[in-house]
Amino acid sequence: MPRIVLQGFVSQRSAHAHLLKHVLRVTEQQADAAQDRERWEQLIPEPPLVADVERRRAAVLAVLSRVPGCPVGKEGVTEGRPCNRCQDDRARNVISHEMASISAPYLAAAQGALDAAFANPDRHGPRLVAYRSGAGRTVETVDARHVRLVAELGEDGAHARVITCFRDRERSLPSWWLEHARLRAAHRRAGTLESIG
Repeated sequence: MPRIVLQGFVSQRSAHAHLLKHVLRVTEQQADAAQDRERWEQLIPEPPLVADVERRRAAVLAVLSRVPGCPVGKEGVTEGRPCNRCQDDRARNVISHEMASISAPYLAAAQGALDAAFANPDRHGPRLVAYRSGAGRTVETVDARHVRLVAELGEDGAHARVITCFRDRERSLPSWWLEHARLRAAHRRAGTLESIG
């Protein structure tokens, strides 16, 4: 079976931003923070991921508060995408180390979505859409667990880096497949559709 291997996120800032927002629920809008619609604890058991979202947020904020230079931990900035503006390399490296036990299964879930695209092909081939964009080549897929992945495909076509990964449990899989069909058709018309597998 062909396989595209994920090699992390497009950047360390992006990895932290997605982990803190989607999985740890720390940088979600305050009104939505306690509403864990993505339910990552269904895919990442406790430990390492605390099942209760309030305890999860408190535990993560306690860790981040001990990281000098982290705007989330030291200043309590949880809105406005603070990770994307972080300029402190040392703080980012410490956070990557502290969050490794959770970020590893998060990335594994993203890899699982990509693997499922090849294991469960549709009439077009792997159940994904690949296309050329201003940033290079992009692949998009969603799996039966509602893990939605968008990744930047590497030059060799065998590796990719995560642009975004989240769960949309409120949207049906048939609606995702329909969106993929529309996206595939639009890129075919534009001449930007890529063939994978």
